[in-house]
Amino acid sequence: MKQFLIVLAVLVLIGAAVTGTSYAAGSKAIAEFVGSEQAEEALGHRKVRFALLGVAELPDSPRVWVFHYPSTDLVRLLEVTIYVTPKGKILSTDPHNLEQRLLGYRSADSAR
Repeated sequence: MKQFLIVLAVLVLIGAAVTGTSYAAGSKAIAEFVGSEQAEEALGHRKVRFALLGVAELPDSPRVWVFHYPSTDLVRLLEVTIYVTPKGKILSTDPHNLEQRLLGYRSADSAR
């Protein structure tokens, strides 16, 4: 029984490390995509979840991190969702032109 608990504890630690590393890769990808502190502030508070069963809205329903911003200050935009792979690659955004919308915030930050 003691060996079982030790093995279980090691597996839990490995799982936590993998999950933490994956989340960190996703967060880094989001930070690079958004590009500026001003844009992050405009996006507002985010909700993050891992879609273990996949996301039906995406082709092939991949498992992804879903970064959801329920209320943003971006012009004429209420919600933003960004889908990131466990390895930190951005698969899709909703709206699809989000990168273009964030360009104005990037240039405003670089002007400082």
